[in-house]
Amino acid sequence: MAIAIPEAEALDRKTLTADVLFIYPDGHQAFGFPLGVATLMPILRNNGLKIDFLDASSKNLPIEKVVQYVLETKPKIVAFTGMVHTSDWNRDASRILGEKVPSLIQIAGGSWANPAPKFVLQNTSIDYVIKGEVDEVISDFIKNLLNDKPVDHLRGLCFVNSSGQYIENPNPDRPKEIDKIPYPAYDMVDLEYYIIKVKAKHWHWLQKRVPLLSREEANKTLRIASVTSGRGCYGKCDFCAAADTWRRTNSPKYIVGNMEFLMKRYNVNTFNFNESLTLSHTKWVKSLCREIIDRKLNIYWYGLSRGDFPYDEELLDLLYESGCVGVDVGYESGSNRMLHDMRKYITVEQYYKSHKDFTDKGLMVYGQFFTNMPGETLESLDETIDFVKKTRMLFIVFRFCV
Repeated sequence: MAIAIPEAEALDRKTLTADVLFIYPDGHQAFGFPLGVATLMPILRNNGLKIDFLDASSKNLPIEKVVQYVLETKPKIVAFTGMVHTSDWNRDASRILGEKVPSLIQIAGGSWANPAPKFVLQNTSIDYVIKGEVDEVISDFIKNLLNDKPVDHLRGLCFVNSSGQYIENPNPDRPKEIDKIPYPAYDMVDLEYYIIKVKAKHWHWLQKRVPLLSREEANKTLRIASVTSGRGCYGKCDFCAAADTWRRTNSPKYIVGNMEFLMKRYNVNTFNFNESLTLSHTKWVKSLCREIIDRKLNIYWYGLSRGDFPYDEELLDLLYESGCVGVDVGYESGSNRMLHDMRKYITVEQYYKSHKDFTDKGLMVYGQFFTNMPGETLESLDETIDFVKKTRMLFIVFRFCV
């Protein structure tokens, strides 16, 4: 059974000091819902810790306002998170806080800190970087810090010890039963900022269906929220941080329960699976579609897929019937040689077939590509461009490897 989403305890900042203040930096647009932090906050709350959250993106706060907030509310620990493009913002905010409140404990996590924890520690006032899937260790880490107990032994922790030596502990074990992880703390986030609003007739994902929609449906405002279906990926692509991270899927009941909550509480009617992989295992995807259909949700949704996802006619029918409007596919290249070098063991000829099968069923297919990978040549780039032209994809994303 899915886990209920608790209401937030109001934090009276006049009388109550937060144990942890999570700071989400400015620079995230509506598609940048802070999933990692929103998942950790209920875990800490359920362990009796007082949590506060300052979202500089939704509030459009400059660093000086964030610093002022910290000085006024006096949290015991501040935790920086965010994406790579917000690294400079985090660095500057951390340094200023380190100058103004030297005794304040600063920790960091997320995709801006995980790839280079040593660099983060050397260039900020942050005391600890905690990396990996920290769901099962974060509470002990915070409690030990608050109670002045040792933390050096904790998995996932990166720090500089009293001798000036950099220490990087092994990553924590990945949670196995992810249905036990609480739903995100939506109540702590300005979710309205992270819900994308667009008329159905103007939404690019619906372009294949617009001619089939009634006037009322075409003029309906879609309210699009981000959700996830699990963690990790079974792929072994040599360029991807999610490669070979042991794909674990939530149960369809857990996922659809989250969808229903967002529909009832926030009037959401469309869902973006914002993750590394959604279409993972054929049997599981069919079960997810059937759960959506059986509950009569009447929604739209789209997710991510690898180009080698195994499918059949029944699965395509279920995707369409459940409200799936399309898939975002990690093709990466239109060159068989480059695909082999990337450890994507599929051929471009198979790509052509799956693209045709999905689009013939009325499902949009968007493509993601990596260019300038080791071994890339003008010939292989031409093969990729030729693939894009022949499939006539409406939307593509090219990433340039440096």
